[in-house]
Parts: sequence; C-alpha cells; structure tokens
Amino acid sequence: MDNHNHSIDPCDNHGFFHLHKGILSTPDSSRTQKWWEDFLCRSSALIYHRVGEENIKGIFLCGSFARGEGSLAEVGGCPAFLSDIDLVLVLNNPEAHRIYWARRTELGAACESLLPGATFIGHPEVGILLYRELSTLPA
Repeated sequence: MDNHNHSIDPCDNHGFFHLHKGILSTPDSSRTQKWWEDFLCRSSALIYHRVGEENIKGIFLCGSFARGEGSLAEVGGCPAFLSDIDLVLVLNNPEAHRIYWARRTELGAACESLLPGATFIGHPEVGILLYRELSTLPA
C-alpha cells in the first residue's frame, strides 16, 4: 500500500498536489471567478480520476490564464471562455505518458463538457510531460 490519501480532492490544499486557481481580472469578477474555480476544480478532479493518483506528479496551469490574462465573459447568464485553457499534466512514468499522450485531446474535450451551458471559444488543452522532462524546459 502506498502512502497517498486515496480520498483526495485535487482542489483541496491537503492533497498530494494542488492546482492554484488564480485570480481573474474581468468585469463582474465574483461571478466569473466562481465559474473559473468550478471549471478548474472539476477539470483537475476529472483528470485525477481518469489518469490515477499513482501516475500523477502534478497539474500546471500555463498560458494566458496562468499569467492572469485569460478572458472569461458572461453570455446569456452562462460562462464563455474566450481564451484557451492550457493545462499541463506531469506524469511520473513512461507507460502512463505513452497512454495519456494519445488521449490528451480526449482529456481536453472531457474537461470542456464539465460546465453545462458554457461556451468555449478558447478550448481546454491538456499537455503531457514526464516529470524528468521538467528540467529541460526553459525557465
């Protein structure tokens, strides 16, 4: 048996990884911030459960939303994600990398389906890296 807590919520600070939700600087930010947090929590939970805790080292938010430049608006009372949502899934073994590299588009599409009524002009994208590859990325 490993030492991980198998009842972990990826959006909880007590998990083995935590996805920082960031702050949006958009009009009506309390409502859009709630949609943003809901999307990130649901997406990270979906990825966590599909891929499995034993394979995951972490999930990173990259791109415009990570820089605080992502666009999220309200259209007809529903969220409209105007910017791409770039998530990077860091895996700890080559076999998991091989499997989920082939399924990365499927993971992004599954994340997109998590908020009923939401519009995605910029789509969720899930990149896949091995933990050992992180040191080769530019700073």
